[in-house]
This record gives sequence, C-alpha cells and structure tokens, in this order.
Amino acid sequence: MASAENKARSLVFSRRLAECLAPRSCMAWLMACARAAGSPGATRAPASGPKISGMPPTWVAIIGTPAAGPIADNAEGPAWKKFVDDYKAAYKDGFPSPSLFAQGYYINTKAVLLALDKVGGDLSDKEAKFRDTLTKLEFDTPTGKVKLDKNRQAIADNYLTEVAKGPDGNLYNKVIKVMPAVNQTLGIPEADFLKLGPVGRDNPDCK
Repeated sequence: MASAENKARSLVFSRRLAECLAPRSCMAWLMACARAAGSPGATRAPASGPKISGMPPTWVAIIGTPAAGPIADNAEGPAWKKFVDDYKAAYKDGFPSPSLFAQGYYINTKAVLLALDKVGGDLSDKEAKFRDTLTKLEFDTPTGKVKLDKNRQAIADNYLTEVAKGPDGNLYNKVIKVMPAVNQTLGIPEADFLKLGPVGRDNPDCK
C-alpha cells in the first residue's frame, strides 16, 4: 500500500490543482508582474532606471524585498530538496521550485490521508474520530514538522526571506533565517498576547 506521503505527492503534483490557481505567493505575484513588464506584448517598464545584466528596472526594484512565509525556494533541508526534485521530475515546464500552493495542498492532503489511515477510514458519527485524529496529528513535511494548536491553527516553521536573482536569471525567495515552530501568538505566552489588543499591521510591533 502506498504511504500517505506518496499519495499526497501524487495528488498534489498537478499543475491544474497546485499551480494554476494563483501565482507562487503574494511576493511571487509581484515577481510575475515584474516578469510581465519585461516580456513581449506586455506593458514594458520604463527604459530608464537601474539595470542588472539587462534586467528590467521593475525586476531590479524588488530585489532585496523582505518577506516571510512557510516556504523558501532555496531551503537547505533534505525533505524540501526531495520535494523540489520530485516536482521538477513530474513537471519539466513547471516553476523553478514548488509554489506556496503546492506545499500547502501537499501538507493538507497528507494530513487527511494520515488521519484516514489512523481511523481505518471510519467517517461515521459525522466524522468524529477522523476530526479528532486530525487535531492530534504531528508529522513531517517538506518544510518541517507541523501540528495544530487548540484553536486548530498550524504550528510550523516559517522562513524570513528576501527576493534575489538566481544563477538562471529567475527571481527567487532566498532564506535569511528559519523561525522554528511559529504559533498563533508568535511565541508570546497567550495571556500576554491577548493583553496586546487587536492584531494589526503595527501590533504587535516588530522589535
């Protein structure tokens, strides 16, 4: 019987499912706009402005832009590298590395398959055993371990990244730092986090 991981890979490595719904991420959407600005038939970036080896100014403008999220294109973990290799082998014309959506669909699919295996496919009583099992799962993913907290929010590694130009000329999200096991309260004790008030762009602050 195929493992939950292999089943998840076979389901997730579908461009129609994992790649065609949206660009790689919000940051990658910006990259896509930059690419479009320099592509034939698109609205081109102004001819003036800084350039790097012939790159359109729009591309140059976003190099170094910081971001954070659950993936980084050049992450060094062996599980991520295998995920990238499997993706590239399955889709020769795909992205240089799997998108945020491919990673998310893979993890969610694997969680469902693991839970189904644990309950022996029992979805009786409004899926009670299945849902309870999902809340208690902790398993390895291409980007580290993941589990849910009491509010069913993911606790997982996050990556601080910046936009960089790769050797192949593509822009990518480069790892600056890995933040392990980021939870809903950003590592702040829950009682202290709640005292901060409504969460917004400036609360909690980034000290």
